Amino acid sequence: DRSHLRDQAVFELDLRGNADAALQYIAQSWAYQRDPVDARIYLRAALAAGRPQAARAVLQWLESTGVKDLRLNSAIADLRRLAPSR
Repeated sequence: DRSHLRDQAVFELDLRGNADAALQYIAQSWAYQRDPVDARIYLRAALAAGRPQAARAVLQWLESTGVKDLRLNSAIADLRRLAPSR
């Protein structure tokens, strides 16, 4: 059962301050389920870990699906500023 991975990512990111572990958990969760909540956690973890390129799959998913979520806008802008597309 992988349903706990999102919660584990939030725990690592928000309570333990371990962005690298959070990024690992949310990447595993992303392979299992994809929705705006997962995208927000993934973007936050990538930014906190200083690894904006790790969120490339999320940005591609948002673009290909047309999903819009105002709560993602600032994280997307921060990621693009840190890792401009080529």
